[in-house]
Amino acid sequence: MNLGILIGLLLQAVIAKASRIAGAIVGYIITTGIFLWGLSVYRMGDQITYFGVSLSQPWFWILCLGWYVFDTNEFVIAKKEGQNTKVNKESILRYLRAQKGEVDTSRIKGAVKWIIEESGEEGIDLIISIIDDRTYHESVRLIAISNLVKFFKTHNKRVTHTLARTLLKDPSVKIRSAAAIALRNGHIQEVIIPLKAALKDDNQQVRQSAQWALDKLGVAEISEENSSAQNEDYPND
Repeated sequence: MNLGILIGLLLQAVIAKASRIAGAIVGYIITTGIFLWGLSVYRMGDQITYFGVSLSQPWFWILCLGWYVFDTNEFVIAKKEGQNTKVNKESILRYLRAQKGEVDTSRIKGAVKWIIEESGEEGIDLIISIIDDRTYHESVRLIAISNLVKFFKTHNKRVTHTLARTLLKDPSVKIRSAAAIALRNGHIQEVIIPLKAALKDDNQQVRQSAQWALDKLGVAEISEENSSAQNEDYPND
């Protein structure tokens, strides 16, 4: 088999792992490239071998047609999967928005985890939208905050900005406190300003959460009022 064809097929396999529909589209491109290359080979009077077997021109056409059928099937399956994922995502968001009163936090955690795993890069947008939308149940928003920290490595500035804004402006004490705790996972140079500002929060729980985060980051600015936060074992999630 031609080395270029082999490399193309390997490249398609890698792309398909990241996005099945993208892999199918690349498959069309590769198959077309192989078809055009084959025509030029036969035009020059040469032969093409496939796994050691010499192919006549009609058999080469049949093989390319088979590849096109395979690419089409992959594209159709990928498109259906994308539509199903979109429907499931919308259903889960409706479920999260419908939470009232006593809630099942384990199911909410599972739903938020699914959204992140199935949404790829879009996952951070959905998580931030849940945190910013105060119509969601407080427990849903708290779980969203705990999951947002997973994006620190890839989207540090967005995560930091969202948590800082939440810490300083959200009306919920629990949400502000959770945002302070989550900020301890960020870069010290970027989180220190909102955390220090939160030391002046009207609520003691928020002040202590901010102080705890600063202490974990090694920032030695501890007021007497918040000194008790040093030994508090606040969870990260």
